[in-house]
Amino acid sequence: MAEMQTNVLYYGDNLEILRRYLPDASVDLIYLDPPFNSNRDYNVIFRDESGNRSDAQLLAFEDTWHWGPSAESTYRYLTNTAHHEGRVPDKVSTIIAALRSGIGSNQMMAYLVEMAVRLVELHRVLKSASSSSGRYFASRSLRSRTASVRRQHPMSTSGSD
Repeated sequence: MAEMQTNVLYYGDNLEILRRYLPDASVDLIYLDPPFNSNRDYNVIFRDESGNRSDAQLLAFEDTWHWGPSAESTYRYLTNTAHHEGRVPDKVSTIIAALRSGIGSNQMMAYLVEMAVRLVELHRVLKSASSSSGRYFASRSLRSRTASVRRQHPMSTSGSD
């Protein structure tokens, strides 16, 4: 794992960033802002110098989920101790397996699997005193595809200004 520094903005898939840069019990507060499985694409709309909307847009993230090789691999990780080597709580594995048994391998299950694996990692990096002291907050959303995490990234610039 890379050495963690503070005041740096990460941009990318938060799962990769959590696993690569954040050690266990290193975060005081987590704010979740997940996608809603809305089956929509969300764009950043630019404005020109006068403040008027421009026709220019940039895809910010896709809130569309599909069961495929990636979801299947994540499901195997969450439900198979040989894959996760004890990093996923038994209760999480049991719930995810039961959900798939109940609803099958579809878009909703893909969404739930992708959210669950990120929640497991978020729980791992959260300091234990933080969650028990009421300083752990969760909102209704985790832009998992293009999330930003304030921590160190070797390609980022330091936020020391």
